Formats: sequence, structure tokens, C-alpha cells
Amino acid sequence: MAMCALCVLVFTFLYCGTVSATMGQLPRMYSDFPNIYRNEGYPLGYYQQAWRLHDRWMTSHGDALVVAGRRVKQFGNAVPENVVHRRSKRKAIRSQHMRWPYATVPYIFDEAFSDSDKDIVHQAMRRWEENTCLKFVERDNPQENIITTSNYINFVKSGGCWSKVGMFWWTPEQKLSLDNECLQNKNGVAIAMHEIGHAIGFFHEHARPDRDDHVTIEWDNIRWGRYRHFSKFYWNMIDTFDIPYDYLSIMHYSDNEFSWDSQTRRTIETRDPSFQKIIGQRISLSYYDIKMTNDMYSCAARCPYYIRCNYPDSFIGPSCRCLCPNYHGLGARECPQNNHIQVVHGYGGHYLDCYQGTGTTYRGTRSWTRSGHTCMNWAHTLDRDVSTLTYPNSAGGIGNHNYCRNPYAGSPQPWCYVSDIRVFWEYCDVPRCRQ
Repeated sequence: MAMCALCVLVFTFLYCGTVSATMGQLPRMYSDFPNIYRNEGYPLGYYQQAWRLHDRWMTSHGDALVVAGRRVKQFGNAVPENVVHRRSKRKAIRSQHMRWPYATVPYIFDEAFSDSDKDIVHQAMRRWEENTCLKFVERDNPQENIITTSNYINFVKSGGCWSKVGMFWWTPEQKLSLDNECLQNKNGVAIAMHEIGHAIGFFHEHARPDRDDHVTIEWDNIRWGRYRHFSKFYWNMIDTFDIPYDYLSIMHYSDNEFSWDSQTRRTIETRDPSFQKIIGQRISLSYYDIKMTNDMYSCAARCPYYIRCNYPDSFIGPSCRCLCPNYHGLGARECPQNNHIQVVHGYGGHYLDCYQGTGTTYRGTRSWTRSGHTCMNWAHTLDRDVSTLTYPNSAGGIGNHNYCRNPYAGSPQPWCYVSDIRVFWEYCDVPRCRQ
């Protein structure tokens, strides 16, 4: 008995020494250890908490599976639901295998989705398609013959708003949840845009490694159990495509997200005070959201190699025209001058989408307004003064499209209707042709 007791004491001493040595390494392994430990608030002892942080550090370094919102353990070869396989949160997913082939995203809807629910999701898809080469196609639609992968998104109602990140190439179906509280929200379309953004390969903006240069995370104001949503990751784990930090990104949290008192306590403080009340906007894709999508899916590769943009911070869009930031940094628009596309090696020319006179003869393809609103399809405006009903047979350029037009000689320039009833209609962002 005495020998057994002695063995137990020796084993305990050696084991505790090993644990203590590991605990001593944790601050170096996980740089935020002191702050996280102080603010975590879980009723755990020191060693349990330390091992919890050790597990999180191992997870974030690729030795376990990471959920876009919670940690899980890997059992054998099983891949649990809602995980990102050996990936960690980042602005844009680096692995080519987790991007949708040919920028084509097949999808289906769960039977729980009503027609109005589907319409909200379709509007969100159109926002992503407008200035990128992404295309969303119904998987079960026999008319769609361009599906290039067996993978697809299944829109479901499964406890809140969440999405996996990127395409899960190892399993055909991946779920994206948009519950009723998401779809029936006044920002339902933008919430759907946010979740679709995850599915095409985006993590939250404030997970970028350079976020501390732009925001401060107020850990004391975050609700228990939500600290993981504010984790920061490092340059060897992200791909920002050299695009600057974007306060306006639709993938950014608002300043009181997961606050235990959303009325008075901020969880994110912006270094630039002018953006404090703007982060977390759910109005539109930002210009950098669009630019990064085009970069991530190599949309410009579809254009002739000799086309170049010479505007600062511009890029070639999927229509092979040069796109610049729209007003207030939301959305994109064609660069405003006629020298915005540079053709090198003497090949070809370019077409400037502009209007002459009052624009009654304008037949371009601009489909957004000065403030960035997307134009309504003229075939969907039968309850308004101008539609395919009042201008049949393509009179005045009106037809089954949403391009800007001006059928009125008295109007000074092309315009269109918008779905926002507070605006109703607005002049389009079409430049006047130079004489």
C-alpha cells in the first residue's frame, strides 16, 4: 500500500508538472490569453479555462475542425454539420477547392420556403450577380444546362441565420439557414445577402488580422458565449487580395452586435469615428465586397487580355468595363470618363455607355441610379405611369429589362423606377456624352 501511494504521488507530481509547463506556454501560444481569460466569464476553474483556450488555439491553427460560429471536435473521419474543414475565419477563403467552379452556384429551396420567402432570396442573389460574374442557378430547373458541379446550397429554416463558408467540395449538399425572423426583418434581403456572402467564401470583416488598426473590440461588453465571433486571425490564414479594411462591408458586424446591452454598450469601436454608426450596414454590397468577389473568382479573366483600367482603385467588371466606387462607397459604377479603359498593343476599341441630349435615344445597359438603387424591370411596373403596357412593342426603349430609359422629351436625362417606395424613381447614374 505504501508503495502504491508513493507511485500515485510521483505520477501526480509528474503530471501536474507537465500541465503547469503547458499552462506557462499558453500566453505565448494565445496572445489574447490574459484579456480573454478575464472577460470570458465562464464558471470554469483556471486549468479548465486554460485547456479551453489551448483547444481554441489548436483549432485556429488547423488541427481541428472549425465551425463558422462554434468549435467542434473531430471524431474519426466524420465531418460534423456546419463546419469549415480545416479552415479558420478569414475575409476570403484561400482554397481554390472551396470556391464554386466557374462562379456558378446551384441551389434548391426547402419546402418550408413560401413564394415570398424565395423572392427575398432571389433579390439577394441578383445583388451579388449585378456587378460580378457569379451566377445562381436552380439545381432542379431543366432549363439550366450550365451547372458545372454536383455541389449545391439548400436554403432551409433551421434555427436562425447561418451559413457554411465557401463550397464544401467533399459533400454535395450544404445548408444555408434563413429562418422567418431573418426573412421577415425589414432588412431581409440584406441579411440573405450576408449569408450568401459566407457561402461564396467570405468570413466577417472584423476577423481580418489588421482589424486592430481600424477597430477596437470591447470585450467587456460582449455577451457570454459570444467571444468567439470576435476572434482575430493572422496573415498566414487569410487572403485579403490587397483590398483595404472595409467599414462598409456587408460582412461587417454592427457596433452593438452581441452586446449585453445593445442600447448603451458597444462591442466594436471604430478608430475612425465617422464610421461608428455605419458599420454593419445592411443596405447594399460595398464596392470592396464587389471588387473582392471579382478578384476571388477571377472575373476579369473572361475579358480580352489587352483591356486595362487606368483609374485608381478600379477594376474590370464582368461586362469588361471599368468599375469605380459608387457614391458613399456602396455598390459599383462604371468609371465616369471616356478614358477609363486603356487598350494596349493597339487592339480594338471600347464603347462608352453615355447619353446625348436628354437621353431619349439612350439604349445602354446601365441599371442603377445616382444613389446606387437598382432599377426595376419595366415589365414589373404595370401599376406605374411607364411600363411595357404603356409603351408596347419596345417604344421609347421600354421592354422586359431594367435598363435606364427616358421616354419623356421633357425629362433631362435617363431615369428608372426603384423598389424603395421612399424614393419611387430616380435619375440614373449615366454620364453625359462629351461633345
